[in-house]
Amino acid sequence: MITPIEARAELLRRAATRDLLPFLTYCWWMPMPLRIGRHTRAICARLTRAVDDYVERGKTTYLIVTLPFRHGKSDIISRALPPFFLGRCAAKEPNIIMSGYGASLIEGFSSKAQEIVRSEAYRRVFPSITIAGKASAAEWSVNGSQSTVYATGLGGAITGKGGNLITLDDYCKNREEAESKPIREKMWNSFKDDLMTRLNAGGGIVVVCATRWHNDDIIGRIKDAMDKDEDFPRFEELVFPARLDPDESETGEGWEILFPELYDADWYRKQRAQLGPYSAAALLDCNPVTSETAAFKEEWIADTVYTQRPPRNSMNIYAFVDGANSKKKDSDFTTMWVIGLGEDGNYYLLDCVHDRMDLDERTKAIIRLHRKWRPIAVFWEQVGCMSDVAHIKYVQNKENYRFPLVAVPRGTKDNKRARILRLQALFSQRRIWLPQYGEVMRVQHDGQAHDVIKDFVDDEYLVWPNSKHDDMLDPLADVLDDFVAKQLAWPETRESEEDEGDADADDGMFAR
Repeated sequence: MITPIEARAELLRRAATRDLLPFLTYCWWMPMPLRIGRHTRAICARLTRAVDDYVERGKTTYLIVTLPFRHGKSDIISRALPPFFLGRCAAKEPNIIMSGYGASLIEGFSSKAQEIVRSEAYRRVFPSITIAGKASAAEWSVNGSQSTVYATGLGGAITGKGGNLITLDDYCKNREEAESKPIREKMWNSFKDDLMTRLNAGGGIVVVCATRWHNDDIIGRIKDAMDKDEDFPRFEELVFPARLDPDESETGEGWEILFPELYDADWYRKQRAQLGPYSAAALLDCNPVTSETAAFKEEWIADTVYTQRPPRNSMNIYAFVDGANSKKKDSDFTTMWVIGLGEDGNYYLLDCVHDRMDLDERTKAIIRLHRKWRPIAVFWEQVGCMSDVAHIKYVQNKENYRFPLVAVPRGTKDNKRARILRLQALFSQRRIWLPQYGEVMRVQHDGQAHDVIKDFVDDEYLVWPNSKHDDMLDPLADVLDDFVAKQLAWPETRESEEDEGDADADDGMFAR
């Protein structure tokens, strides 16, 4: 009589023979429990399908897998996948080539794969797979089969060897290597001329997985080659950034932290603070940016942080609104900039609203900003803004609180990239000044406080054009563009210094 426990164990064992995730769970080799995240499930599911395609149809699959460091990619691809592939594809007697930036790294993965094959759990799953003779970390074979596993660093000797499974795990060792163009060139040549030519006839799988350092790395060049040559192998890309906005996801699903099963939000925050924006963009957000590709430089704003803003009567103050139509989690952000043009010809970023808002909240926010700063005019990005302007005029009449609204006519042929690039001159000439961190804060609907200026610098300024969003840079470019700049004339009269205190007071949203 089979007990329920025995029956469940048999179901798990059978699942492990067909599916990589149950196999990873069944043969897990570490003393601490396996933590399974959304990326773990997705990667294992895609690899299982690729293995099935090879076994059943002889189909070749090319995959790119990108995710942050210490999120288990090597456990899946370089430790568990080779033993699973040997067992699941035993009838085809496949060969495997494992590669990465260094022989010692890859041989370590190979040794762990051997340990898995020798484990009691593996013997229950794939009893026919045993290691033949005296195995080394660099090469080992399967008893009674033509299957052989080769482990070598990228650029190592693999002449005469072939693989039905080829894995390349972390081809770049560190930032120094990533920034070296000769080293990147060498890596690429080794990949395309040596490793890619080793794929056996009859189908298989090529997996390139990495925590990326540079946009001109092997993955970057693979994507570039696919764009330029339709005959280049079609790699499918699986990307799992540490933080993903819903509108960046094909499924509409986003996340604030990728792997809550292992790391909490504080761990991610500390990693970002430690890495800085450049490295965090690459190593956490899978969006590498380098000094060669970033449009804006850190040194341009290093000395343009004001500790005390100029007096109100020494500036002409303008506001610009780029509204979005919803406050849903997956909607765009509304951005409102308040900018002062000083007598010195410099622009001072005085205030900013950056949040997801509905129509009523946007109206209240702009009226609040106007009461605080008394801008000469409020410029509104004309496309899609008519409902906002109409609502503000309605509230103005209702509350008897009026101010000029100017719609900015942006042509349909206007290029956003070109607009933003026009900011380079102003930043490089140190003509745009920023408030200190902590001066402009916003509270999200979940109650978490955000430093708006820090978000602007870290998430957009330092990483554009590879930033995920540009919804603060683009409105800033609008308000400082030619249409507005031509109207920045000094008025004949200005408010007195006594008015400044009243303007900064906050005595009710619509107080008059």
